[in-house]
Parts: sequence; structure tokens; C-alpha cells
Amino acid sequence: MAAFLASLNNGHTWYRDEVAWYPFLGPMGFSAASFGSKWVITQAWAHGLRAGQTIEQVGGEPTEEVYQGLKRYISASSERGRRRRFFSYLHLFPRRLVLGIDGRRWIIRRTHQSIAPTEGTTGRWLRRGSSAYIRIPSFVDPDNERRAVNLVARFHKATALLIDVRGNTGGTTPRRLLDALMDRPWRGWAESSPQHVGLVRAYAHLFEILENQQGLGLHLTRERLAPLEIYRDWDKTHVLFPATLNRPQPKPFKGRIILLVDEACRSACEDFLLPFKDTGRGVLVGTTTDGSTGQPYILEMPDGIRAFVGAKRCYFPDGRPFEGIGITPDREVRRTPDDLLSGRDPALQLATDLASQDF
Repeated sequence: MAAFLASLNNGHTWYRDEVAWYPFLGPMGFSAASFGSKWVITQAWAHGLRAGQTIEQVGGEPTEEVYQGLKRYISASSERGRRRRFFSYLHLFPRRLVLGIDGRRWIIRRTHQSIAPTEGTTGRWLRRGSSAYIRIPSFVDPDNERRAVNLVARFHKATALLIDVRGNTGGTTPRRLLDALMDRPWRGWAESSPQHVGLVRAYAHLFEILENQQGLGLHLTRERLAPLEIYRDWDKTHVLFPATLNRPQPKPFKGRIILLVDEACRSACEDFLLPFKDTGRGVLVGTTTDGSTGQPYILEMPDGIRAFVGAKRCYFPDGRPFEGIGITPDREVRRTPDDLLSGRDPALQLATDLASQDF
């Protein structure tokens, strides 16, 4: 079932088994991403690991080969997104994990001590009274949006605001934060969802059973069904909801906005970024976002099993496809493994320079 739902290639369609997977849900103590076919630790908070190290083997096998064997279970809207999520699918790995890292053998015992430190929204002045920085790690906890709104108010007279949402995998769309930042009319996604009509489905189904055993004895022929041919296309109809226009709220932040983005930004994070990209309200710095947002239908089953199925498809306001493509930055800056090892952050440096410039 996990492989079937993952085969639908939608980042908001996935399978979860709380009972069978529970013994394998111990945290890794690190996060990793692929740089081509090379797998590199991007963050580490346990086991003595550090960012920039290369994971060469998993369980004695080349990491890329292990990924290729397991990727059919990973739900994502693109191969890029699937690779990004590999090491976050904890149930795919044993609790005692043997890794080959930079030529050394590491044994990872996944315990509660390896849980990532909790990170909340933070902010600081870059240049007091001129430019400021806000870091929002997630939109899952409502407090993160609330703190961000309060920080926008604190930095209200700044000439530039740098907002860092790298690694933010979503939560709830931050409408209050958008209201605090958007100084012009803005649009959200255009959305479509399948439209199902019983009679249309019945006619279309006749063509499906025409040439199999179900059709025996029904005297169905292609000639008799010819007048109903049009229903086959109607059966695939989607209802399109155009992007709606939102008016700016009173007294929004008026300064320039620079946003730090990366491939991990998805869902509500991309909902947040879209208006800035669409209207030119902010400059996006970093790498292209994941390309997955939507509202899944949640099917509850016995024994802790749930299936999440995306119920809508989103498009840019002008109708361009978004799913599996993502939001491209205005200034692309990629962090290399060497950057990670040395602690360099070229995207942050460029964004800081932009925020500090006088216009």
C-alpha cells in the first residue's frame, strides 16, 4: 500500500502505519540530502556526526543503491523531492544502523537522545534600525507564526527584512503573517479537484467492461456505445477554482523583503512564498522549493493505519503547473558539501548583503 500510494507521485499522498512502523521510528540524529549521487549530512545533533560528512554506505551497501531499492516507498511529487525525503522515512531503516561515513564505520543506535533540538521562531537586528532577520523553522506550531508576526511588528520601521524559511516543511498556511507583510494585492494558488457524477461514471464504465469478462451477456458493442463516447472525457473532469485576489491589510510592513528558501520548503511554506514570488514583493534567495502543497483526504483504518490522498492540484495564479516543479528563487545560491563542512552559508551571506544595501 505504501508503494502504491507513493506511485501516484504526489507529496501529499502517503501511507502511514503507526503500529507496524513504531519499532523503527527512533530518530536518526542527523538529516541528509543528495548532491547528485552523493549523500551528505546537512545537519547533525547526535552521534558525533557533523554537517558536510558523506554517507558512503548503509548496512554495507552503497547509499545510492540502497536508495534506489527503497525509493518506491517514498511519497513525493518529483524525484528531487523523493531524494530529499529519503533519510526522513525512519521506518525504512533498522534501529541499529551501520553507516560508512568518510571511510569510517559508524554504528547509529536510534534512541530518544538523538531527537533534534526543538527550534522556534527567532529574530534579531542585522543593523539596528535598518535591517533585521527572522528565522521560521516550521508552520506546524501556531506559536511560530505568532512570534513571527510579533517580530515583524518589532522590526516595523526597518528598511529591509530577511526571512529565513529554509527547512520549513509546512503546517498551516500563515495568513496573519502574510497580512503583516503584503503591502499590495496578492493571489494564492489556482486549484482544481476531480468532479464525480454518478451517471457520467456509469456510462464511462461501460467502455471499461466492454472487452473483459464483466461484459459478457450485456450485449455491449463499440457501435452501440458510440453515442456515449463523450462521457469518457467528462469522467475525467476537474473543477478549477481560479486564484482569488486578497487585499492588503492596514499598516503592513513597508520595507524590502528578502526570503531564504531551499528544496525542503513545501506545503504551507510554499503557500507563504507564492505571493512574494507572484507579486515581486520579495526577493527569493537560495534553491527551488519542493513543489508540493494541497489538502489530503484522510482515510482512517483499523490498527493505526491511515491513508492520506491529495484532494486537489495547485497551479500558479497564471495557470502554470506547480506540482513537482516548485517555486524558483530570484537569486539561485547552492550550498556545497565543502560549505557545510566549513560552516559557510553563501545564501545567507548574499541575503544579508541585499538586506543591508541602501536603495
